[in-house]
Amino acid sequence: MFSGAKRRSLERRLSHDKLGRFKPLTEFDWQWPDKIDQKAIHALMQLDFLTGTNNLILLGGNGVGKSTLAQTSAIKR
Repeated sequence: MFSGAKRRSLERRLSHDKLGRFKPLTEFDWQWPDKIDQKAIHALMQLDFLTGTNNLILLGGNGVGKSTLAQTSAIKR
């Protein structure tokens, strides 16, 4: 994806972030919670909402993956 100086710059910035461990969506447990809309999450991870004046709010109980999804979208950006 990136090469040379751009890759090193990205790696340096990610090493100093406060996002925590990155977990790609391929490792996300889609069996929990039962009602998660996998297609909707994948569509949101395209980050198209960033081009407009929209916000993304993740709602759900404890332990359902809100933070993981937020971290994934922050790293993807």
